[in-house]
Amino acid sequence: MKNLSSLVNLSVFFISMALVFIACNSNNSSPANSATPNSTSATASPATQLTGNLDTLYMSVEDFKKLKNRVVFRFYIMDSSHLTLHGWFGRGQHTQKWTFDTLNNTSLSLYSQSKVTYGPGDYFGDLLLHDTTRQRLDIMIKYSNPKAIYVLFEPEVIPASEPFGGQLIYNISLTNREAILKSASMPPNPFTTPTGAKTNPCPPGSGE
Repeated sequence: MKNLSSLVNLSVFFISMALVFIACNSNNSSPANSATPNSTSATASPATQLTGNLDTLYMSVEDFKKLKNRVVFRFYIMDSSHLTLHGWFGRGQHTQKWTFDTLNNTSLSLYSQSKVTYGPGDYFGDLLLHDTTRQRLDIMIKYSNPKAIYVLFEPEVIPASEPFGGQLIYNISLTNREAILKSASMPPNPFTTPTGAKTNPCPPGSGE
């Protein structure tokens, strides 16, 4: 009888140990271990989400005339789908070093989505509008396009084969009110006048 009791106790012990072992293995299993070799995560990694279309931006001619000295633009994330630019005015050059206001002085508004895309291999950096470029645009607005109401900033990615390849810049055009209201009509359109001016990647910079 004593031997039977010992056998029962021993059996219960081994069964308990087996249950504990199974429970431990179940708790320690992870999704990475249980997934099939070909399974993929339903959520894309942050790296795969850094792509999209750039928007054409604009500001009024009156606001453009308020720009001072050289202007440095920096990308600003409006939301998960849109980037715009905020700008800082240079205070002047002292001992070969420009200083800028602490708070941004100007910002650009969304016009419409462009066909220009960004992704791996492209650079997001500060964009410089030289003082000489700004002055030249002021003259164009005053004498060549007095009816212009808006200044458009149309995105471009410099081809990788060219100097400063992969840099995001903006070509500057002038337009009247009707072009802005026809947001479905992507520039260039009959109401848009290219100026030949563009923002300058800073750094590295390429003159005007």
